Amino acid sequence: MAVFGNVMMVFNRNTDPLIPLDNFISYWKFNGNALDSVGSNNGTPTSITYPTGLIGQAADFNGTTSKVVVPDAANLSFGNGTSDVDFSTITLIKFDDLSNNPRIAIKIKADGTGYEYVVLTLLSKLISSLFDSSTGGNLAPETTNTITLNQWVVLTTTYKASTKDLKLYINNDAITTDVSSGTYVAMENSTASLNIGFDPRYEKVLNGQINAFALMNVTLTPEQVAYAVDRYLTANEHLIQ
Repeated sequence: MAVFGNVMMVFNRNTDPLIPLDNFISYWKFNGNALDSVGSNNGTPTSITYPTGLIGQAADFNGTTSKVVVPDAANLSFGNGTSDVDFSTITLIKFDDLSNNPRIAIKIKADGTGYEYVVLTLLSKLISSLFDSSTGGNLAPETTNTITLNQWVVLTTTYKASTKDLKLYINNDAITTDVSSGTYVAMENSTASLNIGFDPRYEKVLNGQINAFALMNVTLTPEQVAYAVDRYLTANEHLIQ
């Protein structure tokens, strides 16, 4: 903070200029912990180690017992059963194994009810889904290309609520197949926790490392996605310093 005459200026932390700080709900760097670098949505890690990642340290998930649980908060839900709001996620991740179709992030109650949204892999492809628990319908695009093991990749989901447009990216590739089903109106706020790297319903634990997970209140553009990919994979820098 600095004062020039009668004008007070506050200098914010260095952030990606194409994704303003106000658009970040939460940002987990996993640099030795599961704390939220933007807000107060701190995670509780279990069986997580923090080896050297692509950028600083990363959270290593062992494929069996590892998990990070983020308690429910109003800004982690994006629907009220009648309408949705825009949001996006970005994950810097490296998979050691995909045979158990691991969940990257899922907002769901431990008993399997109250499923809101999920990002997961299935048969080495990336799938995202938004679920309407009132109608049983969902939005579910699936990537047509596969994920490579032991290689850092940037996985992005973007959602435009007004058009019900849910997109997926592996790095800059947004080619997807629609596998939606039923009638989808909106997600509902189930007061479920956000589970990173595992699904509490099944033995679906990530075997690999997450170097960063970002949750935003905006629909990222392809240009913003490309910038994030370049920032991570070329500059080896976090989106938030």
